[in-house]
Amino acid sequence: MLFEMDAAITISYIDGVFRTSLDNLSLNFFNFIDVSVSGFIESDGDFMIHGSTHMGVDLGIIAFSGGFDLTISNTEARADFYMHGEAN
Repeated sequence: MLFEMDAAITISYIDGVFRTSLDNLSLNFFNFIDVSVSGFIESDGDFMIHGSTHMGVDLGIIAFSGGFDLTISNTEARADFYMHGEAN
C-alpha cells in the first residue's frame, strides 16, 4: 500500500469553552515515513499542537533511522531531532 492515514477529531463545549481536539492523525507513507499530529485549540486561547515524524531505512547490513518532534502551545515551543545508525 502506498500510504495509510487515520484521524480522530472531537469538538466539545464545556463550561463556556469550545474545544476542537485532533486526537490522532497518523500517516504511514510507503512504510518509510510515519507522521503523527495531535493537539487541541480552545476558544479561551489555550492550544497545543504536537507533531512528529520518523523515517527509517534498513539495507540489511546497515540501518538508519531518524525523526523530528515539534510541540507548539500557548505556553511553550519545543523541537527535538534524532538520528540513529547501526551496522549488522
